[in-house]
Amino acid sequence: MGPLSFSTGEAVCIDSVVCVYTVERNPDFATLLEPLWIALAERRIRVVASELTLLECFVAPIRNGDEGLVLRFEQVLLHTGIELVPLSREILRAAAKLRAENLHLRTPDAMHLATADHNGCGQFLTNDKKLKSTTSVTSVRVLSDYRA
Repeated sequence: MGPLSFSTGEAVCIDSVVCVYTVERNPDFATLLEPLWIALAERRIRVVASELTLLECFVAPIRNGDEGLVLRFEQVLLHTGIELVPLSREILRAAAKLRAENLHLRTPDAMHLATADHNGCGQFLTNDKKLKSTTSVTSVRVLSDYRA
């Protein structure tokens, strides 16, 4: 499918796995995600994430007592220009609607997609193939589809 590319002015919502692959320098996906971070740094795109991403990214490093990894996640999530969106009643209601319409959808995924929809994001980056069949305003892009 080729490399990831983004249109100037586009809003992109990211799943927690995007941060995990980046911070942990996943050999299969970290390089693939570089265009996202370059476009964000150059302010050509908006990158949006639910505050739920903080919780999801912190669990394993806290469980493993790896404070350095927690700090690296904080650096990416809080100091790179990502717009962390708090959960609101509107987002929770939209997430409930998505879950009601998509029986395969888990609550955290519904919250991420509702955040994307609520913030006008044209695409949601994930590596969860099940999300491709979700009825959402936002287009779901699965990272493994972009690997050679």
